[in-house]
Amino acid sequence: MKILLIGRAIKDRGLITNYSDMQSYYISRALNGIGVETDYFSAPFTNVDEYCSKLVGEFQETQADHIVALGVRFFSRLPKELGAKISLAIDGLLCQIHDGSLFDDFPCDLNFTIREDEWRYIGNENNRLTRHHKRNWHIGWAADSTVFYPQQSNDTLRVFVDHPTFVANSLDATLNILMSLKELRDNYFVKKGGYLGFKHLEVRALHDDGVVPVDLDNICIRPYFRTPIPMDLLALEFRQAHLFFVTHAESVGMCAIESAMAGAFVYAPLNAINPDRLKAIRHAEFKNSVDWNGLTLRDVNPESNSLYARSNNWESVACKLVMGLIDKAPSLIDKKHFSN
Repeated sequence: MKILLIGRAIKDRGLITNYSDMQSYYISRALNGIGVETDYFSAPFTNVDEYCSKLVGEFQETQADHIVALGVRFFSRLPKELGAKISLAIDGLLCQIHDGSLFDDFPCDLNFTIREDEWRYIGNENNRLTRHHKRNWHIGWAADSTVFYPQQSNDTLRVFVDHPTFVANSLDATLNILMSLKELRDNYFVKKGGYLGFKHLEVRALHDDGVVPVDLDNICIRPYFRTPIPMDLLALEFRQAHLFFVTHAESVGMCAIESAMAGAFVYAPLNAINPDRLKAIRHAEFKNSVDWNGLTLRDVNPESNSLYARSNNWESVACKLVMGLIDKAPSLIDKKHFSN
């Protein structure tokens, strides 16, 4: 099988700057590793006819079987007629990737999902479960175990707090988390001299300035404007963290998986992370404040936490993607040829 990927060809991990770059680097390598060939198409969109002509030409020249657009909802962000025109012009499937399920109106053949959304539609209201299964296929997300692995200290309990939300309509638990960590420090480290065998507590948080230490006596919550941080720097922080705190609702939960792979036990606000993500990592959910009496040494075990998260690997993502193409191709190709 050969897949034409729409996106930048990222061959060096050091060149990863965003979400689609990460897909490009890891998904292509994983596909190649299981015997699937890949090529890239990265021409910018100009207009429907020109873009369609270039993409279809590349598809035919490379003798690809299917097209997969990297990024998020690639074809949904372009004129709707583009996807329909390309789909009818090729003999394979035209696909895109999105955080979750889409229904009837997205302009390509198949939508690969990072999270598993089946549970949301189990009642099949408005035929949504049937529609979900028809054109969506779950592939999941992953972390690189050669980058995210345990390097924690045995003396200092290191806590990583994710950035605050960057949208106006999402609840944020950052203040609750930092106040809970202040209680942990005051009630255990100050009064009792330690906690679960740790003598010191260190809290670090992600901000636009990078990863910075948190002063629990002068808690300050600032807006987050999504300033990128190099992957290797973030990985170094995760490798030293015993606990990782999710602060807001996550569509994918990428950092939760990466920190878990690096050995952290993950705390998340109730219902902030999709159930299929939580099943793959060792975690606890909290409603308002954290119950520090509930945490045990078994939870703060970086090696076990990392091993537990190893199912989130890129080969698994690649295999699921290929399985989706094999499973859905006959019915979707027949349907579009019939409509043509």
